[in-house]
Amino acid sequence: MNRSYFLWLLFWLCGPFFSSAQTIADLERQAATVKRPIISLNGQMGGSAEFFSSNRPTSRSPFIGQAFVNTAISVGGFQTGLNLLYSTDHQNFRQSLNRIGVEGGWHWMQVGIGDTYPQFSELSLGGVTLRGAYALLQPRGFRLGFATGTTQQAVEGQQGSGVSADGLLQEGQFRRDLLAATLGLQDKVFKLYLVGLSAKDDTLSIRHFGAAKPMSNLSMTGVLALNTKFFMLEGEATGSALNSDLFAAKINTDEVLNATENPIPEVLDPAVR
Repeated sequence: MNRSYFLWLLFWLCGPFFSSAQTIADLERQAATVKRPIISLNGQMGGSAEFFSSNRPTSRSPFIGQAFVNTAISVGGFQTGLNLLYSTDHQNFRQSLNRIGVEGGWHWMQVGIGDTYPQFSELSLGGVTLRGAYALLQPRGFRLGFATGTTQQAVEGQQGSGVSADGLLQEGQFRRDLLAATLGLQDKVFKLYLVGLSAKDDTLSIRHFGAAKPMSNLSMTGVLALNTKFFMLEGEATGSALNSDLFAAKINTDEVLNATENPIPEVLDPAVR
């Protein structure tokens, strides 16, 4: 009696285990036979509306509407998508909120045109909205890419009265052009590549700029990464040459070295070229 009860209890405990194992095996066999669709389309779209009223004079629009569309299309191994953002809030004194861009590629190549977000490295070109084009090729063992476009659009300074010494209500914003390239070696375990970047404001892009100062930046970034079964190492270092004012007066370095009294005049902005 006790023995039969023990056998029944053992069957009751092990039965679900064997049944579960058999079910998992069946699911794995079914998943292997399921054919993935050659073409797939997914995405999202939406919008928002804001209403505003005030008894005081204001430049804000009483109605602001926004609409966005994000799509992802997969055809075999090729993937692409459209990112679109449209806003009725058109202000002449700030950057436009409107965005439209197309990005796509295979696992070894990514390309984009329009308003895109290239990812070359964390410290150089990463997380920046680029209005232009880029391509990043990562075949087995190599890494090659370039990007060109603008990261800031030209915005004229707005005229005011008594706001500042130059009478501008809002400072202007220069168009900022960017050029970047990356080259190196990489695979699943090892990465070693460089990223060069040049960004410069166009001093002729606006006429009224107020107290805004055009800038330029030249940087070189190195990336090293090791990812093995035993440890993971990743490092990134960058060096940058920044000019915070392209309108600063030039200093003749020969005259400075030959001067015996007051070698650096105080009236000059210390920008050396």
